Amino acid sequence: MKRSRDRFEGLNGKTSTTDILKNREAVALLLYRTETPDPTANDIWPNFRNAAKLPVTYTNLDENYQAPKETRTKRRFGKTSKSNVAFPKVQGFRRGRPEWRLPVELFEEVAGYLNRDDIKSMRLVSQELNSYVSQVIFKTVVVPFNTEIYGMLGQDPKPDLKGKKKVKIGTPGFFWKNSNGDDVYNGHGLDVFKGFGQHILKFGMSFEVSEDALSKPLLKSVTEQHTSFWGSYHWPFEDYRRFDDVAGLECAADETPRMKLAFSELSKVTELALSVDSGLGWLNGPDQSIRARVLQKPPVVFGTLKQIPDRRSQAQKELWDYIQSCHQAADVDVKLAMLYKMEAHKSLLDSLDANMPAREQPSMPFLDPQLVNEAALLHAADIQLPTASEEADVLESSFLAPAGSSTGILFSSATQPTITERFIYPITPTNLTQAQEEWLLETEWAQRAFLSSYMLAIIDNPTTFHRVHTLNIARLSDRYIPTLSRADFWNALPSLRAVTLLVLPGWRTVHKSEAGFVNTQKIDPASGIDSVYEMLKNIVSHRQNIKKLTLGWAHGGEHAQGFFARNKLLLPAPIMVADKAVEHRPKIISQSMLRFSHVEELTLKNCWVTPSALLQLVTEHDSLSLEKLVLDSVSLTAPLTPGPPHANAPPINPAPNNQMAPFGGNAPGPQNQANPMQLLHFHIQALQLQIQQLQITGGGQQGQLAMLQAQLQNQLQLQAQLQNQVPLHLQLQQHAPAQLPHQPPNQAQNNAPVQYVGGMWVPHHPFPVPAMPAVAVAATPDPRSTLMGKPRPGSWVNILDIVSPGPNLADFGSEFSQAIEERNTSLQAIEFISCGYAKLPNTTFDQTAIERQVPSPRNTAMIKRMLTLTPAMLSSKWPLMGEIVQEVNMEELLALQAGWHMEMGWKNAEEAQAVEFDAQLPGGTGRFSGVVRASDRVTEASASQ
Repeated sequence: MKRSRDRFEGLNGKTSTTDILKNREAVALLLYRTETPDPTANDIWPNFRNAAKLPVTYTNLDENYQAPKETRTKRRFGKTSKSNVAFPKVQGFRRGRPEWRLPVELFEEVAGYLNRDDIKSMRLVSQELNSYVSQVIFKTVVVPFNTEIYGMLGQDPKPDLKGKKKVKIGTPGFFWKNSNGDDVYNGHGLDVFKGFGQHILKFGMSFEVSEDALSKPLLKSVTEQHTSFWGSYHWPFEDYRRFDDVAGLECAADETPRMKLAFSELSKVTELALSVDSGLGWLNGPDQSIRARVLQKPPVVFGTLKQIPDRRSQAQKELWDYIQSCHQAADVDVKLAMLYKMEAHKSLLDSLDANMPAREQPSMPFLDPQLVNEAALLHAADIQLPTASEEADVLESSFLAPAGSSTGILFSSATQPTITERFIYPITPTNLTQAQEEWLLETEWAQRAFLSSYMLAIIDNPTTFHRVHTLNIARLSDRYIPTLSRADFWNALPSLRAVTLLVLPGWRTVHKSEAGFVNTQKIDPASGIDSVYEMLKNIVSHRQNIKKLTLGWAHGGEHAQGFFARNKLLLPAPIMVADKAVEHRPKIISQSMLRFSHVEELTLKNCWVTPSALLQLVTEHDSLSLEKLVLDSVSLTAPLTPGPPHANAPPINPAPNNQMAPFGGNAPGPQNQANPMQLLHFHIQALQLQIQQLQITGGGQQGQLAMLQAQLQNQLQLQAQLQNQVPLHLQLQQHAPAQLPHQPPNQAQNNAPVQYVGGMWVPHHPFPVPAMPAVAVAATPDPRSTLMGKPRPGSWVNILDIVSPGPNLADFGSEFSQAIEERNTSLQAIEFISCGYAKLPNTTFDQTAIERQVPSPRNTAMIKRMLTLTPAMLSSKWPLMGEIVQEVNMEELLALQAGWHMEMGWKNAEEAQAVEFDAQLPGGTGRFSGVVRASDRVTEASASQ
C-alpha cells in the first residue's frame, strides 16, 4: 500500500485533512454535497421534488491533477453552467411537437431499447407520446405502500348533486389530493389507477422495511404539554405514543373500501406480485463489502429486472468503475477497501486545494444518500490513530449512529478501522435502538392491516381478477404466512396456474409489554418452516388449477451478501415439518412429505435437502402429475445418520483418509482408494484444457487465466517430485494398496518432511493441491471411466442415477447402478441451477464425506474485519442452519459432466467475483448446472450403438 501513501506526498502543506488521508492511505476520493430539491423537477431520476429521494452529487478528486485556471471551478460538484444561447423566433412557429401519428407497436419497439427512466421522459415530450408510452410503461407496475400513498388518501370531493358548480374543460377522469394540503403530486398512489389501470397487465405491491429506513426512524415526542395554575410543563403520555407516519400508514391500510375501488380499475391485469418485509429478518448492518454498498439493487418483485439498467444503476456502475480503477492504479486490493467519510467544516474546506478536481468527471455524478450515511465517519479534528498497545487493551467496538452531513469527503481505503476507534454505523443487529424497535413494532401493525385489506380487495373483486394466471409472492416474512391461509382469497383467483412463494425467515420477534415497553427477542429462523408447510398442505397442494409451483427462501445462501451471510444461513426446503428435516428413514419421511397432486412443474429454490428427502420427493411424485423438477441453488447434505461424528472412523490427522476417494467416499480399503498420481494427472489435464479454452474463446479475465496458469505450474512441479520419489509400481497402479499406517515413515532417508495424500505418504510440497476452479471442468480422454466406479451413497451421482428420467449409470455399463429399470414416472426433466453440497455445522452428524479437503485461503485483513464485526452480528448457531461447501470431489464433477453434461461454475463473471468480496471462493466454485431430460436416454443408447 506504499503507492497509495505516496500519492499524498505532493500535497502542499501538512493540514489535518491531508494527514488523515495520508494515514488512512486513501485511494479513491470524492467530494460530495447534498443538493436542494427543485420544486419544478419532473420526478424522474435524479430530479426529484422530494428531498428524501434526491441523490447526492459528487466530484472526483485527484490531488495530482492541476486544472487550467479558466476551468477550475466549472465542474465543481458536477454542475455545469446554464446555456445563454437564444433561439431565433421563427414566423408561424407553433408551440409543441407536431403529431407523429405512428402506430403504437413502433413505440413499444423503441421502448424495448430504452431504460425505464428514459421511457418516463418520453411521456413529457407531448400529449401524443404520453398516451402511447403510457401503454408501455404501465404494463408492469409495482406500487410501494409508503408515506406517499398516505399523503394521497384524502377524502373524495363531495358530489355536486344540484349541479351549481362549474365544470372545467379537460378535467381528467382521475385525481389526487394530498391530505397535507399540497397540490404537488408526490408519487404513485391508489388514485392513479383510475387513469392508468386499464394499461396494467402485471401489478405488484410492496411494503418493506429496508435497512435504510430502519437506520433513520423519525423522531416522535414522548411527552405532552400540560398547563396548570402554576405554569406549563411536559409530562409523558399516558398511552403508548405512535410514530405519526407509521400510524398514518396503518390508517391508510385500513381503508379497505378505497383499496377495493382502486383494484376494480385493474381491468386487464393477468399477473399479481407481492413483497412484504417486516424488517424482523436478518440484518446485514455493517457487514457489507464496498462493492455491495456501491452496487445496491432494489428487491426484485416480478422475478427479473429489465435488461437495460436504469439511470441509477448506470450511475452506480460508473462510480464502481472509478473506485476499481483508482485501486488498480494504486496497486491496492479493492476487496479489502472500506468507505470512509469526513464531514465538512471550515478546516476541511480550507485544506482542499482548488486544483484537486480530477481531469475526468462522471457523466452521472450522483450517488445514493445511503452510501454516505453508511460510510465510517472520521472527524478530522478529533481522530488519532492508536498504537498497537492501545489497540490490545480494548475488547470490542462501539457502534453509534452518525449525524447527517451535507458536504464532505468520501474516500476508499484498505486500512481497516482499529478496535479502539468508534466504528460508526446506523444499525447494530445485536443491539437495536429503542426507536428502531418501536418502528418495527408499529410497522408490523401497519403491514398486517395492509395484507388484510389487500386480500379483501381481491376477494371483493372476483370479476376483475378472473384473468390472473400468475401470483408471485417474491418476499414475505414468515410471520405473515398464516394470513395467506384463506380459501376465499385463493378462490378469487380461479385462473391461477403459477404460484411463487419465497419466504423471509424471521430472526427476531417484537412485542409491547403492558407497561408500554417494546423489545425484540431473538428466535430460531427455522421456526417459520411449519407455518409454510401447513399453508402449502392445507391450501395450495389440493388446488387443481395450480400447475407450476416455486418454493424456497428469499434470503441466505450463495446470493446473500456479507461475511456472515454469504453461503450461510441456509434453511431446509419447506416440504416437511422442521423436526423431520434431518430424518433419514424413508417411511417417516413419506408420512411427512408434501404431495402436490396437480403440479406439473415444481421448483425448489435456495435451500438444502437431505439425500433421503430428495429421493422420497421424486418417488412420491412419480405416480402424480409432476413432469419437471427444478432445483435452483439447492444443496445436498451428507447422509444424516444419528450418532456422534467420527464414531467409528479412523483418525483424520494428518490428513483425512477420504481426501482422494472416488465421489467423495470415505470408506478406507483397496477398493475405494484412488491413486494420487492418477488423480493428479486428471487434475493437470483439466487445468490444461481450461486454459486452452480461455485462450481460444477469449473468455474470462486476465487474473483468472493467470491464476489457472499458476495452479498448473504448481501441480507440474508436484508431479515431477512425486515421479522422482514415488516407486514406479505405485505410479502405475489403478488403486492404492491397503490402507497405510497413520504414522509417517522414517524421514531420515531424504531428510525431508512428508504428507499424507490419497491414502499414501509422499514428500511434502510447499504448494498444496488447489481446489477445482469455478469454471467448466473438461473431461478426461476417456470420460466414461469416471462413471464405472461405485458412487458414494448420498452423492449427487448416486441420487441422479436413481431419480434421472434420462440416462443412469447402468446406461454407461456401471455395475453399481441403483436405477430401477421398470420405473414408471411422469417426470420428463430435472433442471439443476447452481447446485452443490451444504453442511450443518451446528449438529452432531458425521459429515466428513462433504467437508472441504483443501482449506480455502484466508486473508488476515478480512479475518480482522470479521472479528471486529462479530459483536454487532446475530449468532447463526441454529441446528437447521446450513452452510454451503464450496467444493465437490473432482471425480464426481467429471462424472456429472461426462454422464449428464453438467457445467461447472457461474457464467456471469462479475457475479462470481462479487462472492470474493465476502471472503469466499469465486461464486460457482463447487456448483454445477444442467438439464437431464428423458429424451437424453435415447440419445445415449443410440450413441453407444
